[in-house]
Amino acid sequence: MAGRVRNAGAFYAYVQAGPGRIPGLSAATLALFSYVLLLVGVNAYVGVATSNVIERYADVGSPWWLWAFVSLGIIAFLGYRDIELSAKVLGAVLVLESLLLLVMDFGILGHGGAHSLTAEPLSPSIVGNGSLGLGVMFAIFGFIGFEATAVFRNESKDPDVTVPRATCIAILVIGVFYSFTVWAIVVGVGVDAVTGAAKADPEGLVLTLARSYVGSVWAHVMRVLLITSQFACVLAFHNVVTRYQFVLSRAGALPAPLGVVPPPGTARRHHPRLSPRRSRPSPHLSSADGGHQSRGDRLLPARRWEAVGVAHGRGPGRGLPRSGLCGLPATVYERI
Repeated sequence: MAGRVRNAGAFYAYVQAGPGRIPGLSAATLALFSYVLLLVGVNAYVGVATSNVIERYADVGSPWWLWAFVSLGIIAFLGYRDIELSAKVLGAVLVLESLLLLVMDFGILGHGGAHSLTAEPLSPSIVGNGSLGLGVMFAIFGFIGFEATAVFRNESKDPDVTVPRATCIAILVIGVFYSFTVWAIVVGVGVDAVTGAAKADPEGLVLTLARSYVGSVWAHVMRVLLITSQFACVLAFHNVVTRYQFVLSRAGALPAPLGVVPPPGTARRHHPRLSPRRSRPSPHLSSADGGHQSRGDRLLPARRWEAVGVAHGRGPGRGLPRSGLCGLPATVYERI
């Protein structure tokens, strides 16, 4: 659909192209509301996890909501800057987390698991074991975000190629990586013991495995990077929310200030590295108003990791919409 409906509205654009505008707005509202709830919920977990880690290693108690607000402040700063900065943060966190899990996976393989390496966890005969509904929900939750590639098409050099390619690569890599890691966890605990171990210690199961097969230092690092992984999720959700708000504002469904982008002078003032040569109008704009852009619109250079960061396209990207967490102060600042 991304190759046929050239619009950064994602669900809104696709549904609008079929059933019509009203169902499209309904789909966009549901998607936007869901992403906002995810953003709030996961950011609260960032605050709780940060408070627990500080209390564990520094023996200093602090309220979780304080760190949740700190997280929101950092996300607001990154969200107001061009997407390239957010992409670098997301990319760095992604690489670190993937390496940590892969080291644990290969540590388990190197020790031969709890008993021996076996393909029994992959047998279709055990699909019905345990809670099938919970397993399906967990699997679906693990793939949340791959559809977000479509909302970044305005910041792609060749969105008709980049968006479909990034989506397919994201799904493939997520599926293979998660399957391999879960298989390693099962053989690391033991096929017969993994269900009981997961019920007894659902939060610390992976950390216990890392401590047993790789070392206590690795487990401590994983505990800290759990915070950065959730922070990266919140940042990614924020990026998606702002772009949904931008597209819906351009479509007239949300207040106009949410669809404002920095004018040429403002873009250079907030992005000192941006030269006049790189501030040219973009041929890649495809907004909710049918692809039309005003003369004042200018695009900032953009680079982002589509979905889980496995594919990226570089090209002229649109200045960030003034929405999401940074929308109100940015709009007030612009009026002043």
